[in-house]
Amino acid sequence: MTASHPLGPLEVVAEANRCLYCHDAPCSRACPAAVDVPTFIRKIGTDNLLGAARVILEANVMGGTCARVCPTEVLCEGACVLKNERLRPVAIGRLQRYATDWAKERGKNPLLQSAAAPSGRLPVAAAKTAAAQTTAAKTAGGAASGRVAVVGAGPAGLACAAELARLGHGVTIYEATSQAGGLPGQAIPPFRLPGEVPAWEASLVRELGVEFKGGVQVGKDISYSDLLTRYDAVFLGVGRGGVPGLGIPGEELDGVYEALTFLRATRATRSTRATRSTRADPLPDLGGRVVAVIGGGNTAIDAATSAARLGAERVMVLYRRTEAEMPAYASEYRFALDEGVEFQWLTAPVKILGDGRVRAVRCVHMARGEPDASGRPRPKPVPGSEHELAVDVIINATGQGPRADFFAGTDLKLEGGRLKVNEDLQTANPRVFAAGDCLGTPDATVVQAVGQGKRAAAGIHLHLGGDDGASGDGGERTGVTNG
Repeated sequence: MTASHPLGPLEVVAEANRCLYCHDAPCSRACPAAVDVPTFIRKIGTDNLLGAARVILEANVMGGTCARVCPTEVLCEGACVLKNERLRPVAIGRLQRYATDWAKERGKNPLLQSAAAPSGRLPVAAAKTAAAQTTAAKTAGGAASGRVAVVGAGPAGLACAAELARLGHGVTIYEATSQAGGLPGQAIPPFRLPGEVPAWEASLVRELGVEFKGGVQVGKDISYSDLLTRYDAVFLGVGRGGVPGLGIPGEELDGVYEALTFLRATRATRSTRATRSTRADPLPDLGGRVVAVIGGGNTAIDAATSAARLGAERVMVLYRRTEAEMPAYASEYRFALDEGVEFQWLTAPVKILGDGRVRAVRCVHMARGEPDASGRPRPKPVPGSEHELAVDVIINATGQGPRADFFAGTDLKLEGGRLKVNEDLQTANPRVFAAGDCLGTPDATVVQAVGQGKRAAAGIHLHLGGDDGASGDGGERTGVTNG
């Protein structure tokens, strides 16, 4: 979903009344977090906005974030029955945004308004402190409590922590940065995701009694083995590593930026129109500059649209494949076009030119070859097609590498840089579970990470002696298991 204006009160009522409240709810089945879409829309239609927000957030604690960044056109809205009838699908994402914004703006925590635990399956009362949760859990039939460390306060970590807290476990989150929300809160442009949204979602989790330890890097400030000693179970939601270098001459020149560093710098400013940041990673002055973004994923789109809004005279996305093979979602591509971003397909950089600072990039045209492991045609250079593009700034958005550095020296197993887990997202160490980007799942999204975090919480709860019907309704097993 790209940036779009929120619905007004009258629009919300009209849109909610378009829902057919399908019995089998294909929209809900298409949601990796298993949000009960017809129920929350019906509550909106009857002016029960707190109830609507509760339905959303009980299933997806990142519901406000997902309402803005989810690829709804290929998930819930893509499965809408109205779309199958060649009609406009219900604007599920915008309705979800309206309900969660209503709760946020009024300082409500819908998770504390409900007596139902995750999925409504375990009768543990919501409570504001871990002690109260533990007491409630011990009085609930079949429940068990334990102490769990969650490493990483991104979507997977927050979802796992929220589920476990509501099931009565004591949870402590360790986050290397000073803020919760993970990559979405750090790198998605603020015009798409205002910082107060993931901050509010993190506050909902805190109010469930979860303890946050920000600025604590596992592996440096506290060891992996220490976590295993202190806690009954450990959840890893450590994300992926940095963006690998382009591997071409000249990338050390001034004016070459790594996409995530660039995007974090854009969030460090109070406005996307600002041109300087006072943080350690300064935001470049793009006024009147020509910017080339290398890559074809959603991060490349975010970098390109941010550069355009920062005053760049011209922004080009250079991608070695075609539009049909670009991993970015179609809606993101259309949004970039609306922002004035240009796309140069079948184009790959081979050398960055300049004398201390970037002045041009030498590229080669590519041709589509035989399919590679992904099933897409493998791009191959066209002899004699080298050409130069005059540019001032280059942003490398070619994707993040694995977190092999984090897992080195642990008792966990990797396959191709990905952490190996079973169907319950349990690692080689039965006390350690993981979810999110560290699993290297293709086409990873925020909502997919939430679904996986919920499923890992169900596995942890079961491992600690809890009821096996507690949760785990989020996240498809297909494509996640690599054990």
